Amino acid sequence: MNPQIIVERASAMGINLKVKGDKIQYFPKSRTPHDFVELLQTNKEELLDYLSQRKEAECLHPVVWKGTVQEYRSLLVLRQAELVAAKAQLTGNDRADRYANNVIRDLETKIADLRVWLAEAMEKNNPTNTKQEECE
Repeated sequence: MNPQIIVERASAMGINLKVKGDKIQYFPKSRTPHDFVELLQTNKEELLDYLSQRKEAECLHPVVWKGTVQEYRSLLVLRQAELVAAKAQLTGNDRADRYANNVIRDLETKIADLRVWLAEAMEKNNPTNTKQEECE
């Protein structure tokens, strides 16, 4: 299978792929279906090449996400609503709550980042914000 399609499928499922040496890491593992893990294993070599080339290209051409102040505000409201929904899923069952707590922590981090980006965009009176990924 085309590695770009696999990466797009992973992204659509909310799964992050990362190259670490000669391995492909995927997370969150709890959200990754078994058949998708098999697909990753079957196409490992092609994926390693594709992801490595993609990372090199991103280091040469930084990822730029442009958002207006209104888009940041809208996304912030959306993430806050997701946080309320995730907190509502807490049941008191340790096993079930472990996943919900991970989602809550992730959303709280995203909300904090959005607040910073929104403040910077408003402060600079510049409707764009650039975020550059780290290059190793």
